[in-house]
Amino acid sequence: MTGFGRSTFEWGQIEYRIEIKSLNGKSLDLQIKATEPWAVLDNVAYKVLQQRLLRGKISMQVWAAPRATSHSSTINHSEEKPPLTINTTVLNALIQQWRDWSATEKVNSQVPWVDGALWGRLVAAHPMIYQKPSTEGAAIASVGALDLPDNNEEAARAYLTALEAAVQDCLEHRLAEGKAIAEALLQYLEEIRSSAEAIQQIDSLKEPLIRRKIEEFWTEWNDQPERDGVPALRPDPLRLEQELLYYLEKKDIAEELVRLKQHLSFALEILGNPGEQGRKLGFVAQEIGRELNTIGSKVSDFEIQRLIVLSKEVLEKIKEQSLNLL
Repeated sequence: MTGFGRSTFEWGQIEYRIEIKSLNGKSLDLQIKATEPWAVLDNVAYKVLQQRLLRGKISMQVWAAPRATSHSSTINHSEEKPPLTINTTVLNALIQQWRDWSATEKVNSQVPWVDGALWGRLVAAHPMIYQKPSTEGAAIASVGALDLPDNNEEAARAYLTALEAAVQDCLEHRLAEGKAIAEALLQYLEEIRSSAEAIQQIDSLKEPLIRRKIEEFWTEWNDQPERDGVPALRPDPLRLEQELLYYLEKKDIAEELVRLKQHLSFALEILGNPGEQGRKLGFVAQEIGRELNTIGSKVSDFEIQRLIVLSKEVLEKIKEQSLNLL
């Protein structure tokens, strides 16, 4: 679910930029940071992002950018900067306060540094007298002469068109990542399927081996001679067969192998279908884990145990990657 999208649009002779960043997440965690006057459309943007991006940790920013000029490639960096603007209202109020203070304190106007120099320093240090030109302030002033975007269809249309372009760009990044993850998941599922086939092949040889061992034990038991006048025990063949069947049924993993293969087929079907896949694949991975645990608890064969451990390791990779899918 990692993605990045960007787009630009113009309004009021100001260029605005929209950036969308998406990270992995189990639910939708959306943050929108928009400069004026576009903050009034945050609710509209939230609905669009919620419907299109579905889930993940998503951040969206909208801000004003300096308008590019046609001769931007040949800009002279030494050209003059826009002049500062003087706030005359603050300056006049400061002059009046200075006059009142001078009359009260009887400042000696004959000493230049007491009157002129001190006055100049106060004017230069006052933070509200000089106003630097601001791109964002110019953008707000430019749009301020128009209706707010929520009341202006043309402004809202330009904003939503750019938003849709940024969302589409983000989705394309997500799609590229999803294809790479899907290829890895197919490989992981194939590894588990191969292990399941190997386990089934080993298990098919289990019953004849157990029967042969029991028959050898039976023969050795019956060949024991009488000792001290006590006759040798003769186990009931029918009872022995019942115990053998009970043991084989208790250790049988055929049903678990069938379910395991069905879960693997379902996982492949999920990856081949459009729509949300991450959560479904996560649920199927849990079922695959249950079957592997059951098989591991029933068998005592070392080779089967080794295959179970390897399959669990691959399964953890599947669970981790399923969180990166929608």
